[in-house]
Amino acid sequence: MPEVTEIFEKFFESVMPQMFQTVTEVFPVSGMEGTTFTVVVNLTGENGTTYGITIEDARELTITPGGLDDPMLTVELPASLFVDMIRNTVSSPMQDLYNAAKDVQGTIVFEPLLKEGQPPLSVKLIMNQAEDPNITLSADVPTFMRLMNGEESPPTAFMQGKIKIDGNMPFGMELMTKFQAFMPGMS
Repeated sequence: MPEVTEIFEKFFESVMPQMFQTVTEVFPVSGMEGTTFTVVVNLTGENGTTYGITIEDARELTITPGGLDDPMLTVELPASLFVDMIRNTVSSPMQDLYNAAKDVQGTIVFEPLLKEGQPPLSVKLIMNQAEDPNITLSADVPTFMRLMNGEESPPTAFMQGKIKIDGNMPFGMELMTKFQAFMPGMS
């Protein structure tokens, strides 16, 4: 396991610039020419450090160890919390998702109900190359978002007619049990 200072250095000086470059290449932002956005991240407590982040024209990112003078935004949080966030963002969800998905066989189809006149859309997840059993969930986009954010529970949405479920119900129950960690409204 890397030392805390090495985690900060790699995140701010390597990972963050690579992520920024990838995102801005794929999703360029127009109309931001001549702008500069500055942020200081102050990691406090044991092993604390400070980094400055400068974004020019929504295209160029510069990381400055030690911070910046007069930033537009300053974020302060305990260094230990930041390390935990990084570790949990990667390792815990990856392990949880793997454990949940490794033995599930079947297909789930999400069909968001779009506005009238828009072509139908479906997102199909085939788990471990198994087409069957299968289940289809249909709901409007706001309902799907509330379900994913834990603002509404799937059983409640179903009972209120906000979500339609077609297919193998025992498989649907298995999915709810296995993947409840990823949908806060199910736990």
